[in-house]
Amino acid sequence: MSNLYLSCLWQATHLAGFWVVILFVPVYKGAIVDHRYHTSILGIDENIFVFLVLTIVLCLVILWIKMKVAPFDKSDGDV
Repeated sequence: MSNLYLSCLWQATHLAGFWVVILFVPVYKGAIVDHRYHTSILGIDENIFVFLVLTIVLCLVILWIKMKVAPFDKSDGDV
């Protein structure tokens, strides 16, 4: 189980880094997208769209692990 949670934590740090950068774009006067190479999906910038989907998937995976996998874990809590 600890490996599953470690994997989720690793992915969450990447996603959190992206969202922190997005929040601070106005502070460092950056740009989310280079319009020459990027497009929009459903009216949303492709980077934001993809990271939003990944964030939702990660949240669903964490819920699945807690509700469906963890109850069947036979380990004694050793890490």
